[in-house]
Amino acid sequence: MIFKTTKHQLQFDKQLWLQNREQRSYMIASLKKKELLIGLSKEEVIALLGFEFNDKNSSIWTYYIGETWMLFWMKNYLYVYFDVLGRVYKIEKK
Repeated sequence: MIFKTTKHQLQFDKQLWLQNREQRSYMIASLKKKELLIGLSKEEVIALLGFEFNDKNSSIWTYYIGETWMLFWMKNYLYVYFDVLGRVYKIEKK
């Protein structure tokens, strides 16, 4: 018997992002495709994604985006990278 998993994707929704952390992983493709974060300042990222205990002086911020099962439960994070001017230049899911 083969089990098929369908990849569930959602359009980015600020309210859902802030209210349901376990649904965040389904919005990452939308964030990447539309490049919604690229070029934003730290203040703009906070306004969109929330603060989440990130250090304002750090050039890499993380946002918890849920767990996946891979022989054990793994926590997943969205990494947001800022350049020297404090603008987002890259995001990635790990």
